[in-house]
Amino acid sequence: MKMHRLLTTAGSLAGFLTVVLSPAVLVAAEESPSPKTAAPNAHLEQKALDELKRMSATLAAANAFTFRTSNTVEVPADTGQYITLFATSEIALRRPNKLRARVTGEVPNFDFAYDGSTIAAFAANNNVYSVSKAPGTVDAMLPFVEKETGIRFASANLLLSDPYAALTKGLTSAVVVGTDTV
Repeated sequence: MKMHRLLTTAGSLAGFLTVVLSPAVLVAAEESPSPKTAAPNAHLEQKALDELKRMSATLAAANAFTFRTSNTVEVPADTGQYITLFATSEIALRRPNKLRARVTGEVPNFDFAYDGSTIAAFAANNNVYSVSKAPGTVDAMLPFVEKETGIRFASANLLLSDPYAALTKGLTSAVVVGTDTV
């Protein structure tokens, strides 16, 4: 009989994510200068900012949405070479306080859920389940998870109530590369 380990603090969530995710899978937060204090040689193309604002307004206006991502993650091997792993993430958001994420593929698989007061993560392959109290909104919960665990969700900026503010914070370059319909 397999026994699941139940972890019940924000610190244990950090432990959970450390057990489940390799450091290469985690996205470290980086601070860079805001556009207002950007270097004089910063290139902020207005058309790019306008498109980003339009996309952000669409996301901000949505009470609920889901999306799926396909990702590759490069993980260093003991030999110094990098191994490419493939992953799929399925995200469901209902504003202001519901979030579910499922990560599957060649990376460590796990489920993450937030119900407005509690965050929970489960990794069946590792027999680990973690639960912690959390702030009352997605906007407050995401930085809470980052602060308490060091974990930053790669798509966090798209989940916030004001994606444009989050995406342009520290922005030093913006250009239109092309357009696509999502």
